[in-house]
Amino acid sequence: MTDRDGTRIFYVVADQAGTIPGAAETELLSAQLGRLEPKSEQMGRLENVSAQMSVGIPHAKQNALSGRGESAPSYDPHRVHREFPDRWQAYIRANYRDLNHVQLVFGVSERTARKWWKGETGANGGHVAIAVNEHPVAAPRMLFAAE
Repeated sequence: MTDRDGTRIFYVVADQAGTIPGAAETELLSAQLGRLEPKSEQMGRLENVSAQMSVGIPHAKQNALSGRGESAPSYDPHRVHREFPDRWQAYIRANYRDLNHVQLVFGVSERTARKWWKGETGANGGHVAIAVNEHPVAAPRMLFAAE
């Protein structure tokens, strides 16, 4: 077969073991095209190993391995995002004395500390990283635990 620009296209089909029927002819053809050296260790093997491996896998098994067709995750990521300010508030109130203590540890303004304390807003990733470093066991449990 020839492509639009005149490039020759070859289709090679492998069996389930990954070998190519007529491997000697394939090796000779590949060597002529400059893809393999004659009598190389790749004799009878496809160059694209991932494509070669997927040829012999039935669709249902391939979908199961790749995770396609599975049900929705056991948690709702949007719910986690909506509830994060409440989780952050619970963490802040459980681990810090007052707003000044929050300001000192996280390096935030009084306004931000107050919003955290009231549960109006959550923290960004950098502040969560500080929390995890400050309380390596309690912070992940309070902030990320599935309920």
